[in-house]
Amino acid sequence: MKHWRLILLLSAFIPLLCKTPYLLKAWLQSPLDQFDWVFYVMAAALLLLRKNSLVKWPQRINFTGLAALLFAIIIFAVAAAWPVQTLQIQAGILIIWCSVFFLYGAPLAMWLIPVMLILLLGSPSTSYWLDYYLQLDRFKISHPGFKLKLCFAILFTGYYLLQRKPLTMQKLVFPAAVIILLAGMFFHSQNQPLYGDPIIVQTDLLKVGDYLSANELPTPEEQRFYAGNQIIKKGYFSNQNIVTLLVVDITGDIHRIHPTELCLKSGKNTILNRCEKVLKIADKELAVQELEVRFLTGKNVLIYVWYTNNEWSSGNFLSFRRSWSSDTHWQVYQILTPILTTKASAEATLNAIIVDLLKK
Repeated sequence: MKHWRLILLLSAFIPLLCKTPYLLKAWLQSPLDQFDWVFYVMAAALLLLRKNSLVKWPQRINFTGLAALLFAIIIFAVAAAWPVQTLQIQAGILIIWCSVFFLYGAPLAMWLIPVMLILLLGSPSTSYWLDYYLQLDRFKISHPGFKLKLCFAILFTGYYLLQRKPLTMQKLVFPAAVIILLAGMFFHSQNQPLYGDPIIVQTDLLKVGDYLSANELPTPEEQRFYAGNQIIKKGYFSNQNIVTLLVVDITGDIHRIHPTELCLKSGKNTILNRCEKVLKIADKELAVQELEVRFLTGKNVLIYVWYTNNEWSSGNFLSFRRSWSSDTHWQVYQILTPILTTKASAEATLNAIIVDLLKK
C-alpha cells in the first residue's frame, strides 16, 4: 500500500483528537488557559513553513522509535485510567512525535523536537503550575505563566527555523537528562510542605462565639471545581466581621479537587501574596496555606486553606494529592474574611473563629 506510512501517522493523532473537547473547554472557560491555542497555531505554522522540506525527508523505519511509541501509549493509557487530563494530552502529543520517530526515522523526529515542545507548552494548567513553582505572581503582571511559555515558544521557533541539521540522539540524551534532573531538584526544593494536627471543625452550630451562622450556596466556580463531592458553605456574621467557611467532603472523584489558587485565578481574582504556615490554634497546630487575594470586585480578603484527614493537616495541595487514598476520609477547608484594616487583624479574626469551630 503506497501511503501506509501516512495512514499510520494520521492514526497517531486519534488520542490527541479525543481530548479536543477538553482543550476547547479549557480555552473557553479558564482565564489561565484561554490563550494556549496560540501554541497549536504556532506549531501548525512551523510545519507549513517547512512542508516542502519535510515531505522530501528520507523515510526509514526506526525500531527505537517503536519502543518509544509503545511507552507513550502506556503513559496515555495510565493517564486515561487515572484519569489525568493534562497528562493524556501530553501523552497524545508524544504518541504523534514517537510515530514520526518510528515511521520516518530519528533525523526527522529530532528536527521536529521544537514543534513538539511548543505543543507541550499548550497543555492545560501548565501556566498555573509555572506561576506556583516559580512564584511569578510577585512580578505583578497579567498572565505571567502564559507569557513565560510564549518566550520559550519563540526560542523554540527560532531554533527550528535556524537549525541546519538535526541533533543526533546521542547528543540529545545527556543534556536532556541533566535538564530533567536539575528541574526535578528545583521543583522538589520549592515544595517542602508543612504539617500540623488534624483539624476538623463543626459546621452545624447556629452560634459560634459572637457570630451567627447561616447556610450559603456555593458559587458556580466552586460547584464546577469540586463537582461530585459534598460541599458545605457557611456564613458567620457579627457586628464587626463576616467570615465564610467552605468545607469539601471528598466523597466523589478526587480528580475534581483542584488547588484553591487555580479556582480563584479562574474567577479572574488576583493573588497578592501566598505562603504556607503553621498556626497555634488552642492546643493544636494547624498547617495552612495563607492567601491574600483581591477579588474581581476590588475587595481584599484573607483566606486559609488546609487539607486534613484523621492524622494530619497541611496547606500543601501536592502533599495532599500524593497522600490521598480512597480508604481515608479527607476534607478540604477554606475560610476567609475581608481585610478591613490590616492583615494582622484579619488573621486574628480567622484564628479566633477556628478555635470556636473546633470539634470538642
